[in-house]
Amino acid sequence: MALSAATWPPPPFPIFPGRQTGPDYRSAFLAVGVEAPAFALMFDQKSNHATLLGVMKPEDSRVVLPCVLHLPDMGTLRITGPGALDYDASRRTKPAFVRIAFPPATAERRRVEYRLEVTAIYPKLPGIERDPRYDGFRRDWLNIFQVNPRVQMLANNAASDPCAFTLFLYSDLAAQTPPLADGLMANDLVRMTLDRYLAGAKGYGQVGYTDFSLGLSGNLVPVKKGDYVHENNPPEATGEPRLDDGSDGFQFYENGGATGCWVYYTVKALYRLGRAGDARRIFYPMLAGYSRGEFQGFCADGRSRDWRDWHGGCHGYEGLLVDNYHALLAVLDDVKAKR
Repeated sequence: MALSAATWPPPPFPIFPGRQTGPDYRSAFLAVGVEAPAFALMFDQKSNHATLLGVMKPEDSRVVLPCVLHLPDMGTLRITGPGALDYDASRRTKPAFVRIAFPPATAERRRVEYRLEVTAIYPKLPGIERDPRYDGFRRDWLNIFQVNPRVQMLANNAASDPCAFTLFLYSDLAAQTPPLADGLMANDLVRMTLDRYLAGAKGYGQVGYTDFSLGLSGNLVPVKKGDYVHENNPPEATGEPRLDDGSDGFQFYENGGATGCWVYYTVKALYRLGRAGDARRIFYPMLAGYSRGEFQGFCADGRSRDWRDWHGGCHGYEGLLVDNYHALLAVLDDVKAKR
């Protein structure tokens, strides 16, 4: 498309069918002395929860190419081209929208060509390709991946909240997902989201937990009364709530209390991913706590140190809980990471 004063405003976005097997569309912009706006695709989110799947940098609303435009229950387009696409979404407006914008040609880059390739991305399994019972499997495999452009994280949908406790769901499917595009894997979306959480971003309902010398909290939101075992203990004893929302038992014992139990798995995973800095940000304060004897014994109120609230108050009862010392195994990973 060549733009000049005589052809402004521009004609409709031109699409040239490709010659490969299956639908393949290309569009090119040429700059001829006129500053053109980006070409935008607007989706009414009430009609379809479109999402752009690709790598985003923190606080940057652009998605690096190549990427994938996925329309749940409708299909998928793989997008290649130079640079990045602008991406935005909101459910707070009327109508709720998803917006994807293709930057135009400029004086510095006089020709820009984008390729949109219709594709289907799912694990290839023998015997199901022509079986209509698996149409939903093929078309909907990517539905679980939705990137929220305003937080640069996987979320409930492109205009909804990220939820930390669903990260394992994305990981489960990402591990089985073929490449989204050259150099782009579903695990890149999971890694991008994990990076944001580790940098301090909060998911839905999360509040800040930062004192890793106490270990980690098993849950960052309260366990509701209806989901807790009822033994008629006071909330501060075992976290058993009396309020329906669980808030009166939160941070006590297994209702969000901090402990060294199970921390090893998180720290081990970070070392295994080569993220030694992130692992040490959790593990080194714990090591200092071990040196001070903070994971066993009793506080002045008679409660023990094996379970703490987030301010360091004691809420255990055993005095020494052996699970707290499992995390010491991570020292082997720490030393290995220094070699």
